[in-house]
Amino acid sequence: MSDTLIGYLNQWSEVCPDDAWLRERADGQIRDWSWAESAAQIRAMAAWQEDNLAGPGLNVGILSRNRPHWFFADLGSIAAGNVVIPMFTTLPGDTAKYVMDFTDMQVLFLGETENWDQVEPMLPEHIQIITLPGVELDREHLKWDDLVGQYAGRTPSYQCKPNDMISIVFTSGTTGVPKGV
Repeated sequence: MSDTLIGYLNQWSEVCPDDAWLRERADGQIRDWSWAESAAQIRAMAAWQEDNLAGPGLNVGILSRNRPHWFFADLGSIAAGNVVIPMFTTLPGDTAKYVMDFTDMQVLFLGETENWDQVEPMLPEHIQIITLPGVELDREHLKWDDLVGQYAGRTPSYQCKPNDMISIVFTSGTTGVPKGV
């Protein structure tokens, strides 16, 4: 029996690789993501992070609506030993800046979000942006599909432990600055 999220992912991608794990509805179409397809994307992103970031233990953000690639970015970061900072898609720019600065966020996975016009001017200079599939951006960034394609078939060397810190979730900050838990 597994004792980490990545252990469970590995277990189910071996036990039932072709079974649907996630379902996405876009443009009136439904797309199922199998355990094996999902695990392959997650592992590839984890391997990219190992090769290109000075981790493990770095803070990476996700700013996107709920979708399969949100989970892939989340679990790929965890599989590389990094800490995920999920950000609300309604977060005001000054609050987003506070969270990014406070956590020294190194990477931001960017998906569909209604607050990009407020967050973009607040980005730290050093932050690396990775756009999720379907997101176009008029600034320097990396694309999810390119990175996953480049690292296809790779597996991260990091071994997750049950006591790893995997996420810092910030409150909305309605009564002051957000608090991370």
